[in-house]
Amino acid sequence: MNRDVASAAGATKNSAWYHNLAARLGKVRVEVGGRNVEVAAEQLHGMAREEAWQQITAAAPRFAQDQVKTDREIPVIHLTPAPPSELRRSAVGACARDTRDRELR
Repeated sequence: MNRDVASAAGATKNSAWYHNLAARLGKVRVEVGGRNVEVAAEQLHGMAREEAWQQITAAAPRFAQDQVKTDREIPVIHLTPAPPSELRRSAVGACARDTRDRELR
């Protein structure tokens, strides 16, 4: 589906939506284009994050500029569609919108 980048424009702390999502990694609901979508969310680490980061910054160089502004490693979350039947009610979370960080689709 896509990768979300919690850049917060290079702020020293992660975006609020990132903390909400990170607390519920797995099956969650996110708002995309004004509609709720059920997804499986996975934070990328190591080589998977590095490969995704290279693709992201090639497509949207401003994220590389955001990384230079902060000492934290900017989180990359991989989202894939999840069938509604697989969504566990206990893991459902509505994530705050941060349109600046959700440009890559």
